[in-house]
Amino acid sequence: MDPLKDAAQFTGSQIATVIHKIRKAGGSEAIREILADRKKIIVEDIPPKFFDKNGRLIPSPNLTSAFSVPDPDRAFYLKQPEINYKDRLERLQKYFPEETIFPSADGFEEKSNLLIEEIQKYGEDIANILKGTYLPICLPGVADTTGNSPINYHEFLHGIFLAAMEKILRLSSTVKLRDIFPATGEYDDHLDRMKKSPTIGIYFPYPLQGYSIDTADESLCELSEHFVFDPFMFTGITETVAAIIAYPEILLALDIPSFSLAGLAVSHLDYSPCIKFKLSHGPQEGKANLFSSLDKIRTSKCYADISPGLLFVG
Repeated sequence: MDPLKDAAQFTGSQIATVIHKIRKAGGSEAIREILADRKKIIVEDIPPKFFDKNGRLIPSPNLTSAFSVPDPDRAFYLKQPEINYKDRLERLQKYFPEETIFPSADGFEEKSNLLIEEIQKYGEDIANILKGTYLPICLPGVADTTGNSPINYHEFLHGIFLAAMEKILRLSSTVKLRDIFPATGEYDDHLDRMKKSPTIGIYFPYPLQGYSIDTADESLCELSEHFVFDPFMFTGITETVAAIIAYPEILLALDIPSFSLAGLAVSHLDYSPCIKFKLSHGPQEGKANLFSSLDKIRTSKCYADISPGLLFVG
């Protein structure tokens, strides 16, 4: 066995990383002892890490999706905001219709802190997601005026969530909601939850930066195998809009990627809705100098500037 030929399989950076790991474990003296055959290296499997030190999901070596996950864009960074729960809740109440139902500020804060503590209990492998940007959000409860009649999902989104977002920025749509979303019925469980009470969760905007939806879905399925339930879910319009309204200084920054609404992906048709942001030619009266469009993207393709979000509700 020729050590030099073996070393040729690896880059200089990879070799330097191995040396650094050995030095970190036993110091430079350990390297000399190994070379002198007075110490040996024992290779053991270690528990998988799911999120890196920046809160991004680590690509699994077992991925079978057609598109590989690109390296993270280190130039992109969202700061973690200070969270005044009273102020964030007041923003939501301001933009959502009066008939929607919200908890008290104290209830919002208490539940959010419990969810964050629950994530931390999973240990570093999962809790690292909190090293990225995380935003406590609240989806309003909706008074049930329909009795046993089904809610029209498209009218529900337009009348409550998209209408709320249009109050703070201009929304155009290159496709109709009915062309993006499947028939009413696939989201009955989601709507039933909102008809009962507000839903509080922790929203993670970009832990999947650069992932295709298919690759992200495969990675989350592997992650869920280590738990008794799926700890995270993809976000759709409801969660994304609530986060944009509550944290506009973070999510309406001018250099942010757009949002894929992976929670509403139509897998058998290979597409997902997304919200794209672009600069407008000038400030709109009463609105941000930014406009958004509702569009469709392929679930199998990686987009550098469109990322799926995750939600944790415990």
